[in-house]
Amino acid sequence: MKTVLGDFSAKVGKESCLHPACGGHSIHNEINHDGKLMVNFAMGRDLALMETWYQHKDINKVTWQSTDTKYITR
Repeated sequence: MKTVLGDFSAKVGKESCLHPACGGHSIHNEINHDGKLMVNFAMGRDLALMETWYQHKDINKVTWQSTDTKYITR
């Protein structure tokens, strides 16, 4: 079993092309630059981003959210 842990600031979206690496249960709608790097890293090494693999309630997908909902942190 391979495990990579860290704070990568990666946001992956719900795009169907990402499903082989990260499933389809992200809270984000679009992927950011760090998310692209993370998906490429995972797919190149036969890894998966497990946080978005299984469905969870939205309240359990975030660790911090600003009062104006402009910023969401996982």
